Amino acid sequence: MKAGKKAILAVTLLVCMIFMSSIFAALGSLMDPVTEKFGITGSAQGFPGTVSALGGICVFIVSLFLIGKIRKTALLALGIGLCVIPLFLIDLAESYPVYILLWTVIGFGLGFMDTLLSSCMADLYTGKTGIRMMCILHTFYGVTSMLAPLLFSAMLTGGTPFGKVYQLVGCFGAAVLTVLVIVSGKKQDSTVPEEKPLSLKAMTGMLTAGPLPLFAVGMAVHGFFLAGLNNWANRLTEEMNTGVLPEALLCFQGGLGQFSVFLGVMLSRLLFSFTGIPVRGYLKWGGVAAAISLAVGLFSGSSVILCVFMVLSGLCFGALIPCMLDTACAGVRGNTMLATTVMMLTLYLGEGISPSVLGWFEGSGPGLVWGVALCAGFMLLTAFCNTLALKKIKTDKNEETD
Repeated sequence: MKAGKKAILAVTLLVCMIFMSSIFAALGSLMDPVTEKFGITGSAQGFPGTVSALGGICVFIVSLFLIGKIRKTALLALGIGLCVIPLFLIDLAESYPVYILLWTVIGFGLGFMDTLLSSCMADLYTGKTGIRMMCILHTFYGVTSMLAPLLFSAMLTGGTPFGKVYQLVGCFGAAVLTVLVIVSGKKQDSTVPEEKPLSLKAMTGMLTAGPLPLFAVGMAVHGFFLAGLNNWANRLTEEMNTGVLPEALLCFQGGLGQFSVFLGVMLSRLLFSFTGIPVRGYLKWGGVAAAISLAVGLFSGSSVILCVFMVLSGLCFGALIPCMLDTACAGVRGNTMLATTVMMLTLYLGEGISPSVLGWFEGSGPGLVWGVALCAGFMLLTAFCNTLALKKIKTDKNEETD
């Protein structure tokens, strides 16, 4: 592919990531007015996050059998379309089951987007440039996740119904879909390299050998951690607020939790994009530092201190997903869609379990603080899985040398 076309497609992938991130941000930012409208409490508050994750999981399973059969950009466009339509319809939902159904469809679209954005970027760039571009791609996720909750919170404070906010996100998605269709074109040489179809035997071999299975498990426990913060950080910050926030910031109070987390995430991914931080050391210890930072903030008893330490935690874990994805893809070069699909599948499994579990902690269990503390424990498990995966890579290289 020519450098110009590669750059244009890379920019398009970045814009697609902004759209996807804004949907995830809306799920947590708009939780309060949704639960108020439908009168939902307890673990049921986490059902939209759970069903969207389950929808994504279904797509990931189907995608394994679409490798090499349908162009990646076509599947990406399908994913965007599956998100756009329900976003416009949410405002018409008059019951919680209908709202849940719409989020299930959105989950289908997010599934296609989540695996294909990383796969396409891994195909476009390899080596150190690949790590940098993967981090930049996910930096856009972090920037959007940081700013979108503040925007949504301000809109809600200004009297905008949550359904209209969803429609605004849908309008942006429709524009993104139009750009992707124009950029990808009809000819195969105008898009990313395509992969050959895999037999079930070949697929099984890749899924049972090498570091990929360990990275996949690490993604699952990371998903539990990430969904817990994404869905509940705002409410946790509000619960711990002791009235010390400046009056000028009160209109953003509902979004400060997510803002803090993803400020750290954005900075983390920027650092990896433009510095030479050792990837192996980071994969081993980044999760440990993130878990400790989050725990300190949780038990500080202050919303301000919590926000500060959530920034620090985000700084520590923010680049884990792109680094894990790129390291795993490097081991199955030519089959990056398999690697990203499997890892995003397990990520969604973790994300699907987390919202309802934390909903129980808040409604019937020992409290939301302890639920988020459980998320910190899962981040420690992520670091452990990464360490085992890196040992497996080293072992495999030694065997190849012998």
